[in-house]
Amino acid sequence: VVVSESIYMEKQRNHNAYEGTIAGVGKVSIAVIAGTLTTAIVFLPNIVGEKIMVTIFLEHVAVAICISLFASLLIAQTLIPILANKITPRTYQANSDLTPPEPSKIALRYKRTLEWALNNQKVTAFIAVLMLGSTAIPMSSVEFSEDDDGGTRQIWLNYNVKGNYSLAEVEETVNKMEQFLYDNQEAFYIESVYSYYTAGEAVSGLTLQDEVPIDIKELKEKIKDALPLFVRAEPTFRWSEGTGGGIRMTLLGQSSETLLTIADQIIPVLSNIEGLTDVRPDMNASQKELQITIDRQKAFRFGLNAQDVSSIVSMALRGSNLRTFRHGTNGEIDIRLLFDESLQHSIEELRNLPIIRSGEYSITLDMIADIKITGRMGDIKRYYRQTALPIGANMEPDATIDDIRERVEKIMEHIELPPGYELSLDGSFKSQMEAESAMMINMLLALCMIYIVMAALFESLVLPTAVITSLVYSFTGVFWAFFLTGTSMSLMGMIGMLILMGIVVNNGIVLVDRINQLVNEGHAVKDAIVESAMTRTRPILMTVATTVLGLVPLAFGDTQLGGDGPGYAPMAIAIIGGLTFSTVTSLFLVPLSYLLLLKLRRKTNNMINNGKLLAAKVIAH
Repeated sequence: VVVSESIYMEKQRNHNAYEGTIAGVGKVSIAVIAGTLTTAIVFLPNIVGEKIMVTIFLEHVAVAICISLFASLLIAQTLIPILANKITPRTYQANSDLTPPEPSKIALRYKRTLEWALNNQKVTAFIAVLMLGSTAIPMSSVEFSEDDDGGTRQIWLNYNVKGNYSLAEVEETVNKMEQFLYDNQEAFYIESVYSYYTAGEAVSGLTLQDEVPIDIKELKEKIKDALPLFVRAEPTFRWSEGTGGGIRMTLLGQSSETLLTIADQIIPVLSNIEGLTDVRPDMNASQKELQITIDRQKAFRFGLNAQDVSSIVSMALRGSNLRTFRHGTNGEIDIRLLFDESLQHSIEELRNLPIIRSGEYSITLDMIADIKITGRMGDIKRYYRQTALPIGANMEPDATIDDIRERVEKIMEHIELPPGYELSLDGSFKSQMEAESAMMINMLLALCMIYIVMAALFESLVLPTAVITSLVYSFTGVFWAFFLTGTSMSLMGMIGMLILMGIVVNNGIVLVDRINQLVNEGHAVKDAIVESAMTRTRPILMTVATTVLGLVPLAFGDTQLGGDGPGYAPMAIAIIGGLTFSTVTSLFLVPLSYLLLLKLRRKTNNMINNGKLLAAKVIAH
């Protein structure tokens, strides 16, 4: 757009098609190259920096955008001039009948407003500060969320298989569940069901219809109330962490038993926190364990110890292999010694297991031991070099990570855990902090690299600051756009802000580059500013319009990453809001900043020169 408009403007002057094309391309080549570099360079910290979910995603985004940008730059510098050279527009001369086109009413109004802003610098600067300060209004209202306004179309159902069942047995249970869900497909607003399972474990993903008239929490309760009974499983809704409002905390300590005891005490407390549902330890609670605790004092009275009792119980439950029996020519026969097999299937029979006979009485297992059935941990997890028990929960749709963090921390201030034990807020809490920290660092690095590119372009360390003003006001536009549309600041929104950083400076580069050209040609600074603004406003507005219109379908659509991941809408809204507000303000504030910075540089130089003269006089005397 910029190259085509520049060629068109040059051809309207007294040039032939070839000379107009060469002149038009030459006047904007540096600005176009610099604009492409600033847009592409913002992704560099994400490519070479720390690899987390957001930077890995941005790395793939960067490849697509950079290839498109450099392809566009190549075409703008080669194919566009070749095609433009074949078109000869109407030109005008001073003594010809053709007259230059009159500026439109909008252009004349913009010129008068710009001249007023340059002549009333203090008032304009005060208005600019007020607009920048207005950012505090939407920032205090816009919530930060990790679910990216998407992913609510899919919920997960964990089967909690009770035992080490074979693949065929688990498949039978999954088929029964899927049949139930499809029989109630319309009632549960289900679009499709996808299950994956292995021996002893199964999960089903329920993709919901685009329009679900009831709340997701209400829908989950509706499905749970209607679930059929399963012998091999106890289905519950799984925490859809990162895509559907799931969070994870971790109890840390030394003893697994102590961790389970603490979990039993604090889970009811956490369940009462507003915004949390389905709070439970991340362990397969449906797996049961038979625990036999021997009373050593009672056993000692009968002349028994723990090893004697455990040997008899082991014999009852598993048996003992004896020597093989050789019988004639039939070969060897395995012989196994064991109690009645009813002991392996009945806890009552096991309680009455004879351990030793004392006189006329038999000492049974329940006389010297406590027998109980409890849930067990499927495995022992270790985080941060400590034994860990993860605790998961689902968030209600109107809750945010920051709200939940604040409420959990407030509750835990009043709960005293045993020495050496703590509740760590990791999972979604940690990933959100890592994502926000990485994005902030990468944004700062991107800003520094943008500044370096512009300093090389303008051959000045001061003038790039004039372009940076458009970047500052773009963030104001982002937060106002989120505030007006009711959008949460999410990961995709932050990605939009990063992309925005490389885009918004292009307008300032195109404008300031033209001002420098006119100033170097001998024009007065104010005249050069006004002339540059009048000639470069059209390509700037055309570029912004094409970008905004191209993003409108994403902003108002429901397109999601991967089909069921975070939505692209926050990213598009961030770019549209920031680019629109930045463009409107930069058409006035970039010229004003340019003029003020030149004044500052002149006063600084005068002060340095005066200081040198004063020092020289002192030395001379």
